[in-house]
Amino acid sequence: MILSHQYFRLQDKTVIEKLQIKGSLRQSPVFQNEACFLYFKEGRSTLITPTEQVYIETKESVLLKCGTYFAEIINNANLDISEVYVIHLFPEVLKEIYKNEIPEFIKVAERPYFAKKIPEKNLITQFIQSIEFYFENQQVVSAELLHLKLKELILLLLETDEKETIKGLFDHLFSPRKVTLATLVQTHLFTNCSLQEMAALAGMSMSTFKREFKLHFQLPPAQYIREKRMEKAAELLVVSHFSIAEISFQLGYEDSSYFARIFHQFYQMSPSYYRSLHQIENRP
Repeated sequence: MILSHQYFRLQDKTVIEKLQIKGSLRQSPVFQNEACFLYFKEGRSTLITPTEQVYIETKESVLLKCGTYFAEIINNANLDISEVYVIHLFPEVLKEIYKNEIPEFIKVAERPYFAKKIPEKNLITQFIQSIEFYFENQQVVSAELLHLKLKELILLLLETDEKETIKGLFDHLFSPRKVTLATLVQTHLFTNCSLQEMAALAGMSMSTFKREFKLHFQLPPAQYIREKRMEKAAELLVVSHFSIAEISFQLGYEDSSYFARIFHQFYQMSPSYYRSLHQIENRP
């Protein structure tokens, strides 16, 4: 539940937000025409993107490029309220800041990152503290000041160890690209990302996603994913010492009993029996 929501606007767009959240919250924000910077002053989150899952702890941040994401914000065990800062980077705002010229630091990234986590950095923490001051003294905030703060954030991000990747993320604002269906599916094949969420990450309706999926993989999504997960489960049962519950979790099943039922339907035996049978067969 969102307890508090403060924000600053530029050009009729929300550019800086401060949110206080009680309990856990799963959201599916869409940043189709912007990049976005999130800083977790308190709390932690799992962020699902088309190409990866990013785990963010307190005082860490993440830079996202345009797209659809799923974020699950989770409070720390000893904390009732999470506090998150969100800074939106719209191309039209950035172009105004940079006088309609593409910044010199823009370049194509070697790998198409959609999100990049930035570990705890003192310079980022101090920047957020300055934002806190302006939320407490909103009467001094102007368009010119917000321009300066956005430009300051970009310059600070370019001083981190991930500056080359960050340059590529910003490049997406000026030359948008989509992730391939194959990359998206392979990224989330063994996660708890639902078909509905995959379709949203691909920017497709559910019917279009199912149609394109079958064209590419020659199988319906649910069948393909189940078969690949069961093949991986069989492999892990033979070559690893992970428990059934651990294997279930690694394959994206939160309920190990449900995983066991699916496995039995696929192999006509329980996971534990499959393991004992094949370990005996492979014994020297």
